Amino acid sequence: MSFLLRLKPWLLFTITFGLPMLVALAGNVGLLLKPVSLPFFLGCFIVSTGMFALGIFSWLWALGTKLPSLLPSHVSVSSKLLKVSLLAPALYIAAILAVLAWVSNQGSMNPAFAFVLLPLHLLSMAGIFYGLYFVAKTLKSVELQRPASFSEFVGEFFLLWFFPVGIWVIQPRINRLFAQPSWDA
Repeated sequence: MSFLLRLKPWLLFTITFGLPMLVALAGNVGLLLKPVSLPFFLGCFIVSTGMFALGIFSWLWALGTKLPSLLPSHVSVSSKLLKVSLLAPALYIAAILAVLAWVSNQGSMNPAFAFVLLPLHLLSMAGIFYGLYFVAKTLKSVELQRPASFSEFVGEFFLLWFFPVGIWVIQPRINRLFAQPSWDA
């Protein structure tokens, strides 16, 4: 996945955001048809959500696992918790999409499912926020060549959080970092 770190911002944006939005748009067109094509809409929703999640989590994973190699030797960072924190929401989203596909075929769902869903959803959100936190802190630490405080990387955190905009600011910085000859692939 390290190839994501060398992509131009427009290409990364297209892969992680543009293509999933086109698939979602196609699904919305299905709702305008007479008769309404709900299965087509749900299929497009499932595919676009899966593409979006795969794109953003892959990019964060690549950043979180490769950026620590650019830190000075006296700064130690482990990406084990990051891997777990990104894997949890990825599995959660895959499970939710599978349940959605199943419900679309069956036509009903037990309301008690919501009680199971809420804690898993909160755990997934915590994993995503930790992933954003870790990548933002590591990126700023690499740029400063020392451990960064939260006040120094809060901007990167919000750029990653609102990544369709932030990708245009963050990815050129990533391209510069990984274009340097000192990085060993």
